[in-house]
Amino acid sequence: MNGVVFDHRFAGRLRSRPTEAEVSQLLARIDAVAVNALHPDRNPGGHLSAQVLLAEAVLRAFGGTDAGLDARPVPRTVNTVQLAQAWLAEHCDRPLQLADVCGAVGVSSRTLQENFVQHVGVSPMTYLLQVRLDRVRIALQLADCAQTTVAEVAHRWGFRHMGRFSSTYFQRFDEYPKKTLQTAT
Repeated sequence: MNGVVFDHRFAGRLRSRPTEAEVSQLLARIDAVAVNALHPDRNPGGHLSAQVLLAEAVLRAFGGTDAGLDARPVPRTVNTVQLAQAWLAEHCDRPLQLADVCGAVGVSSRTLQENFVQHVGVSPMTYLLQVRLDRVRIALQLADCAQTTVAEVAHRWGFRHMGRFSSTYFQRFDEYPKKTLQTAT
């Protein structure tokens, strides 16, 4: 792994000690990525996906703040949204519809949409788009620009129309994906 770049403002919000469950999940992800790394012929170009998945596993393990840990119960709507966010992050490399997410978390589409807008500020499918864009950005930052194309990375994360993808990417990150790839480490 070449490295992952995190926004310096995010570092102050990291939790110093992950829970046992989070450590177990992190170790399981590392194990799965290691097994896949031994067989690169099964998933060409998968090393970039593996780096993104490992980065997310680390963020999931250390992603909260120590100060935020308290014993107050979390409302069901928040739990539903958090479950949906976790499920979307885990399955964002697949073609998904709102019904898939609703089935995974066990709520109606109306309930999920309302809860997402209330707690996240966007719909579940817009959130999925943001997750995919974030993954593309990380993959482009880690890529070797001599061996990787923007289209290749975008297709891997479900973007098929390059013009719309480039425009949406620019709106989110204030630079075009080609520029991100050119400045990759």
